[in-house]
Amino acid sequence: MAWTAPKTWSAGELVTAALLNTHVRDNLLVTGVAKVTTAGDLTYATAANVVARLALGTRGQTLVSGASAPEWSSGPSVSIDDTGRTTASTSYVALTGAPSVTITTGTKAIMWITARMSNNGGSNRSWLSCAVSSATTIAASDAVSVEIDNTNAGEETRLGMAHIYTLTAGSNVFTLNARVAAGTGTFENQSLIVGAL
Repeated sequence: MAWTAPKTWSAGELVTAALLNTHVRDNLLVTGVAKVTTAGDLTYATAANVVARLALGTRGQTLVSGASAPEWSSGPSVSIDDTGRTTASTSYVALTGAPSVTITTGTKAIMWITARMSNNGGSNRSWLSCAVSSATTIAASDAVSVEIDNTNAGEETRLGMAHIYTLTAGSNVFTLNARVAAGTGTFENQSLIVGAL
C-alpha cells in the first residue's frame, strides 16, 4: 500500500466508501503510528512519503547512520592488556595478546588508545598504532599513532590519542600494532576503546 495525496473536497461532493478508504484509511495505514508494532520502535523515511519501521535495539547499542538507513550499532568496545609486550620489529606487528576489538559499525568510528611505552635504547623511537580489518582494511601507520622518542634507555612514557576512522559499514576488527626505529620497545597497560559514530 502506498501513500496517496489527500483529495481536495468540493462543496456538495458525494463521499463514498471508496474515496474514504483511499484518502483516509489507506493513508493512515502507511503512517508511523501504523508501522510501529512494539514499544520502542522508530520510524524513518525510505523515500518521499514512504515510512519504514526500525525495531528497538538492545541495551547499550547506539543509533548510527548506515549506508541508506539508520541502524543499531554496539556501544563502545574496550580491550585492555596489562602485560608488558615487546617487539624489535621496524614494521608494524600485532603484539601477541595485545588489545583487539571486534565491533559492528556504520561508516564512522572513534578509536582511543593509551599505553605506557619505553625502549631499551637511548634516542630510540617506538610507535603504537591500530590496524583495521574485516569489512575495512586500514594498515597501522605512524600518521595515526602514539610515539615516544626516548632520551634515556628504558625511560617510560604514558601516552594516549584518539582518531576518527572512515569505514565500510559492517563488522570491523581493530587491533593494536607496534613498531620501533631500533632497539626493543616495551608496551604496557595498553587499552583500546572503539565506538561507532
